[in-house]
Amino acid sequence: MIPRQQAGRKAGPAIEAMRREFERRGRHMTQRLNALPQVRCVEPTGAFYCFPDVSAHYGKTFGGVKIAGSRDFAKAALEAAQVALVPGEPFGEDRCVRLSFATSMQQIDKGIDRLAKMLG
Repeated sequence: MIPRQQAGRKAGPAIEAMRREFERRGRHMTQRLNALPQVRCVEPTGAFYCFPDVSAHYGKTFGGVKIAGSRDFAKAALEAAQVALVPGEPFGEDRCVRLSFATSMQQIDKGIDRLAKMLG
């Protein structure tokens, strides 16, 4: 929570640098996700996660997991690609999954590379 005396003031240089870095990571993750086969993602604004539509993969099987929704996709990503992501169903959109970019660019690329391998 921002103390009342600071409310309305411009963000300090450290906060602005962090905001820009999250914006850069979000843009990068969005581009990488959109390069995956049959994955569509809009660039996030004001969040630290991407919410790509992966529903084109429903009906397929990855790592022995038959994909019928976002929960199955999340399970397959964890088991077959060692990528932790969150199903979109609890957020009201079962076509999507949620991936955080509140991590390093190296970790983002490592995770997307693993998903790319899984999706083939």
